[in-house]
Amino acid sequence: MQYLQVEDRQNLVRDVLTGAIINTDSEGLTKAQQIARKAYQEKQRLAQLEEKVERQEETLQEIKQLLLKALEK
Repeated sequence: MQYLQVEDRQNLVRDVLTGAIINTDSEGLTKAQQIARKAYQEKQRLAQLEEKVERQEETLQEIKQLLLKALEK
């Protein structure tokens, strides 16, 4: 494959055969992947916390119902 340097863009080349622009910045790719991975992990952590809060709310509701039944007797 042959590549031509894109003018004024150090990390971009054009594939002569297909005309595709290719980013050759592997360090930038690594950083972007790390950012995406951290965002995914944070999203997963938030979902777990939301589930935990929901379970605790359900438990509190059950306790409240039991207390109300106990007070009625």
